[in-house]
Amino acid sequence: MLFGKLSKGILTKSFSESSPPYGIMATAITRLLMQRPKAIFLNAARLDYDKALSFSRLSNLTDLTLHDVDCIKSSDDIVKLVNSSKAEIVITKEMEVTVYQIVLST
Repeated sequence: MLFGKLSKGILTKSFSESSPPYGIMATAITRLLMQRPKAIFLNAARLDYDKALSFSRLSNLTDLTLHDVDCIKSSDDIVKLVNSSKAEIVITKEMEVTVYQIVLST
């Protein structure tokens, strides 16, 4: 069986690992679903100024990169950081990011 039965929105029977190509397909689908999106917090020090915050919950959901500065003013630096991290999610605190910078990083 390729897909399991749904019971109240929950998959009740797992993918069949016994017969190719379904076993290979199930492994690929599982790996795809388990990948966390890449995220970068551009100015994490602005929010975590006293190093008392825990980003563990956000790290559990994403592949998080913390850039430990208060502010980044250079458009080139923002574009470089987003591109080098390959982030799908960009997080800032009270920092202006223009459409121009977003377009350049894609």
